[in-house]
Amino acid sequence: GNQNLQQQRVEVHKLNAMVALAEAVTCRRRVLLGYFGETLAKDCGNCDVCTDPPARFDATVDAQKALSCVYRVEQRFGIKHVIDVLRGADTERIHSLGHDRLSTYGIGGDKSEQEWTSIIRQLIHHGYLEQDIANYSVLKLTPTARPLLKGELRLDLAKPRIKEVGSKTKRPRTDAHGPYDETLFDELRRLRKALADAEGKPPYIVFGDATLVQMARDKPLSEQDLLAISGVGQHKLDKYGDDFLDAIAEYCVANGERGGALDPALRDTWQLCQQGLDLDAIASRRGQTLAETVAQLLKLIDAGQPVAPERLIAKKKYALIEGVLQDFGTGADWQVLRDALPPLIADHEIRLVRAGW
Repeated sequence: GNQNLQQQRVEVHKLNAMVALAEAVTCRRRVLLGYFGETLAKDCGNCDVCTDPPARFDATVDAQKALSCVYRVEQRFGIKHVIDVLRGADTERIHSLGHDRLSTYGIGGDKSEQEWTSIIRQLIHHGYLEQDIANYSVLKLTPTARPLLKGELRLDLAKPRIKEVGSKTKRPRTDAHGPYDETLFDELRRLRKALADAEGKPPYIVFGDATLVQMARDKPLSEQDLLAISGVGQHKLDKYGDDFLDAIAEYCVANGERGGALDPALRDTWQLCQQGLDLDAIASRRGQTLAETVAQLLKLIDAGQPVAPERLIAKKKYALIEGVLQDFGTGADWQVLRDALPPLIADHEIRLVRAGW
């Protein structure tokens, strides 16, 4: 019964402790003594880690992210769940617990599960976190975590050796999101910093770099699309969504050119277009005439934006117009195209298809 479960938990913890010792990037003697509840004032100087020390890096911000996440999940979960929240995992458990709405959800998406495991284990070894063996090995903050969380001290940690094996480096992992617009990424970082400064918070609390990379790749233009980005929950959508959607839409329509502020009407029309509405529905939703909506869509196409005319008008009409364009080419005289098509096809439909063809 309960005694067997308790014994199982202890055995699992022992196994995890053995793995932690084997993968340790801090003094192994310190790790071993820590397992038995003892501390070592300084590294032993004799173990393989001490004689062949790994490279170190400033892990202050990463440590703050991890400690903040442990605090946000109310110190009631183990390493794996904390890492899932940090990396913005899209799991049923996270959604059912509401942890996708936490401020720390997705702020660590720029690091692999192995990297976060190494960081959290080192925080345990250094005494900033402890595992409650009797309670499913949940992570808890220790009193020494407070000054680190408040930014009163700097923490250097060892780079995990696991990253030195194989070909995975930081760049391919970033590129694993696919090609993204670096100029837009920089603009989104500036926006993030401005929002963070206004709130007196570090930028990663707004959104992590991995989330901005995905935004710069996918260029979401609707709330629904933004929610599909890893690291964007309902809470952050409500708080920051409009600012980021405006910035992305303005950048896209301006096609990277500097100029005045984007006409909100143009941005709104494009957002509706990206949601899959047809021409009549967009005009109706915007309270515009068809001519006004078409004029805006033609501007968007002219700016090089991905407007798909085949989604805007009836399929049969599109097929007829496409056939004529194949016969005469887009550079053909307007009247030639007009005469080759039946009257039921409107002028604006021909213009839209020709512009986007």
